[in-house]
Amino acid sequence: MTASNERFGAGRAQKNQKNLKDYIVIVLRHWKIFTVCFLSVFLGVMLYTFHLPRIYEATTTFRVGEDKSASAMPWALAMNASSPVDADIEMLKSRSYAERVARLLQLDIRMAPRIRAGMRPREIGRTGIISLSYRDTSPRLARNVANAMVQVFTEQEVALKSQEAVHTMEFISDQLKKVRKDMEESEDRLQAYKASSGRYSLDLGATKTIDALAGIEDKKAEIMLLRKRIEFSIASLAAAIREGKPFYPSNPGEATMAEKLSELISRLAALKEEYTEDHPQVRYTEGQIEWTRQTMLGFYDAKLRDLERQEAFESGLERKYESELRKLPVAERQIATRLRRAKMNTDLYILLQQKYEQMRLAKAATVSNVYVIDSALVPDAPVAPNRFKNTVLGLWGGLLSGVGLALFLDYLDDTIKDEELAKSALELPILATVPHMPLKKGGDDGISLCTYLEPKSVSSEAF
Repeated sequence: MTASNERFGAGRAQKNQKNLKDYIVIVLRHWKIFTVCFLSVFLGVMLYTFHLPRIYEATTTFRVGEDKSASAMPWALAMNASSPVDADIEMLKSRSYAERVARLLQLDIRMAPRIRAGMRPREIGRTGIISLSYRDTSPRLARNVANAMVQVFTEQEVALKSQEAVHTMEFISDQLKKVRKDMEESEDRLQAYKASSGRYSLDLGATKTIDALAGIEDKKAEIMLLRKRIEFSIASLAAAIREGKPFYPSNPGEATMAEKLSELISRLAALKEEYTEDHPQVRYTEGQIEWTRQTMLGFYDAKLRDLERQEAFESGLERKYESELRKLPVAERQIATRLRRAKMNTDLYILLQQKYEQMRLAKAATVSNVYVIDSALVPDAPVAPNRFKNTVLGLWGGLLSGVGLALFLDYLDDTIKDEELAKSALELPILATVPHMPLKKGGDDGISLCTYLEPKSVSSEAF
């Protein structure tokens, strides 16, 4: 029995050495299984393809220009070189921007995840041009969302850039109210003293001293405004890191580091959506953000110390001129004191008005660096599903599945099907081969007498 199995196994091994013709014969032998498998796969793919909703894609292209006044700082060379477009792309994919688009188009806020999932921003080569595509089942909605996203991106950039001007205007406006009140009171005191004392003027030396003191007050006021702007920049930096928003400083010298910081903040937000807080990439990005923050804070601290030195210098000059005023006679000193306060408040009020107007013009002149190249249009044809591609895949999938199933069934079939396999398995000579004789109707019990009815056929010759 063992020897017979070994011989049969050898016959099976020889059987497995097939050529293309043998494979075709196997498929034809199992043509019913092949047909059922092919039709099942092909029709399934077709039904799935034609029942899928049609997806339309609208695309807009725009460019985010660089700030021409921006200049790289020495410590920026320590940062890894990266394109600011990467930060813009991350912002376009953020949840907050998707929610703003939903509100702008008066859509349900629950549409924000769908808007975010369908948004596909990418940079075209290394040109700085961003191609923004959005896919949706509605062609008009796809166009509206793509254009609305660019609008939201532009408005947000302008709003962030004008924050410092707005904050400075609010501070100056409060100071103007206070200084105006002090100016009116000091002017009233001066006029009352002139009327009561009969003195209306000072000598040339005292007048120059008062003018110098007024100039010092103007410089100290400018130092105060600069300090407020730096303090606002520090607060904006902390808010940007805390809220995950981009940071736009007013000083062009800070632009390089600010762009890097905005990119890191956007990258961290994207990483936190995919990984946990303890993931190495999240920790590494947080470390980069902290290093950038400390570097910028060091830069701001240096500027504040420089302002303190300037203020100390002006205060020293102020004490010097005040000592000169104290040398004047009592009557002249009293009118000089009142003249100084009146002139100081008047000059300070004029200076604050000029600064307020400068901030107002700066706010009005704040324009976006976003230049739309092509607005999104209503797409004419869907981009998915690709019916031709799916049809070809269905044909190939059906053919391969049918052929594979036919070959698998033939592999499981261990019966002897031809004389070569019988000869190799039994090791006996072949005397004759009796071909398959199909049954024909009309004979006894359906049996055909082939030697009588077809004496010259292959079957009759075999007998």
